[in-house]
Amino acid sequence: MINKTLTVVLFILLMPILSFSSSMYEKIDSLTKYASILGSSDYHQAISLCDSIIYLCIKHDYKKGEAEALRIRGKSLFYGVQYSEALKHYVMSKEKFEELNDLFGVANVNNNIAVVYSYLGFDEKSLEIDLENLKLRERINDSSNISGTINNIGVNYRKLGLPEKALEYFRQAYNKSINREDSIAFSRVLNNIGLAFLDLNIYDSAYFYFNYSLEIRKKINELQGVKNSYQGLGNYYFAIGNYTMAKTYQEKSLDIANNLGIVYEIESITSDLSKTYEALSLFEDAFNALKLNKQMTDSIKTNDVASLLTRLEMEKTFAVEKKIRMLEAEKNELENQAIIKSERMQKLFYLIGLILLSLLILKAYFDLRNKKKINRELLDYQKEIIKQKEEILVQHDSILAQNELLEQINSEKDKFFSIIAHDLRNPFMAFLGLTKILSNNFMQLTPNEIKEYTNNLFDSAENLHKLLENLLEWSRIQRGIIKFNPEYCILSFIVQQNIEIQTEFARQKGVKLINHIPAKLNVFCDISMINTVLRNLISNAIKFTNTGGKIEIAANTDKNNEYATIFVKDSGVGMDSETIDKLFRIDQNVTNDGTSGEKGTGLGLILCKEFIEKHGADIWVESILGEGSTFLFTLPAKQKI
Repeated sequence: MINKTLTVVLFILLMPILSFSSSMYEKIDSLTKYASILGSSDYHQAISLCDSIIYLCIKHDYKKGEAEALRIRGKSLFYGVQYSEALKHYVMSKEKFEELNDLFGVANVNNNIAVVYSYLGFDEKSLEIDLENLKLRERINDSSNISGTINNIGVNYRKLGLPEKALEYFRQAYNKSINREDSIAFSRVLNNIGLAFLDLNIYDSAYFYFNYSLEIRKKINELQGVKNSYQGLGNYYFAIGNYTMAKTYQEKSLDIANNLGIVYEIESITSDLSKTYEALSLFEDAFNALKLNKQMTDSIKTNDVASLLTRLEMEKTFAVEKKIRMLEAEKNELENQAIIKSERMQKLFYLIGLILLSLLILKAYFDLRNKKKINRELLDYQKEIIKQKEEILVQHDSILAQNELLEQINSEKDKFFSIIAHDLRNPFMAFLGLTKILSNNFMQLTPNEIKEYTNNLFDSAENLHKLLENLLEWSRIQRGIIKFNPEYCILSFIVQQNIEIQTEFARQKGVKLINHIPAKLNVFCDISMINTVLRNLISNAIKFTNTGGKIEIAANTDKNNEYATIFVKDSGVGMDSETIDKLFRIDQNVTNDGTSGEKGTGLGLILCKEFIEKHGADIWVESILGEGSTFLFTLPAKQKI
């Protein structure tokens, strides 16, 4: 009586709160969800609340809500070990969902029915229902509940003594539920994985999953789940021979089971606890645990027998009741037809007069409506013409803008190829001139002169090779051949590799290379592209730094550690603002000689810009003429989701 009173009070308190933001159906759904949560901790109140919900559903003709409330009432009865009544409500719920052609509801009820069969010991029948239900959920794309059905299949295989097969399904359920927001279902899967590993004597894995499950269940205060996780840890410690720890966790599990008052949970833990007491030679405690276990077992068995008998009777009763309802419906139909027939003649004369009058009214109405329709269609047609005209104007403007952009791109590329042709011609003509001198005057040249000319030939060939390499790489970018493959990497290691490549060049000029990059700074980048960027920036810095100068490479991160900014700073000749504005542009030719007469093309910086923008980042330069330059670029410090 107290529980019913509390439920009614709770119901009255909840209704005004829900009314601020929801319709009546939404209020009912919210109460049904609350009843579902309440069932595992206080099934009496849950049953009373479901009765109120069913009354509301009937009053407001909410058939789907009634079907769901019947299912939750059956679930609450199941928690109370009233299996026959639970099964009866599941069958009623399923019939209503089938009448509504609500396959999602049918699938949920099938799941509940399979659980009842499992608790009654009909594991093969339960497995058969779950396997068919999995096909149904896949057919209707019920992605939010597929993992629960897969988990139940695993439970049945485990009860049938097939832990490896069970583990296979538990892992499938894990993969489907890991990214979902249903923490209760996910923690249940974790606990079942622990049980399967325990069956397979893989104790470390069992311990990990029991603790993982317990952590989640404590966080969401899911008491029945906490009880089962404690029981799993107790069984783990029992299996490895640590009976004291087994006793601690099993007693915690029993305390929660007693507080919840769920008979089958008490029966389950007392069976395990009696074995632990016996192993610790606590024989009186072992006897008391067995005694409590027998009381719970007798209660469950009594309900089991009643459930088995009731199920058979219920199926027969439902068939009879269904037949009676059909006969009553046929009888009512015949009576209604007789009444209708007698009234039909009486109403016929009134109808004829009414029809004639209605025809006159309808004719006037349709004439007026047709006139309005024609006017409306003309107006719509006029609006459509105006809209099409506006769209054509927009498309025309877009085409003009695209044409201007294409002309600009073609102009830039023409200028770029002109620059490249000029830059190719200079080193090639130098190379040709040197070879001509060697060819015509070889016999008259001294060994030192020959060495000087060959060194110049090598420098010319190397510059030509670098230009062609950069040109080829730029061409591959434009054609989309270079793939972008970012990964986590240690930035200092990449920088050091590029410093070592440039060491000989720097040594020849007497330039010092310094790596200030923090050893533990990771970035998320395409290593090949960043190698090209660093190689070009360091090479340029050496080229424009005087003998005795230094080049420093450093980096820092923003306050959220989302981006790293990398600096390549030299003490070279620097640049004026006009030169800076021309950098990184395909339509500008920036080919200043280095401090020792080194040649360049500017194409390397264009490659750097392309590669950095591939990372969604930026590159820029800060420089003062005569004081050196600092090239800066950013890179992601973590993967973008």
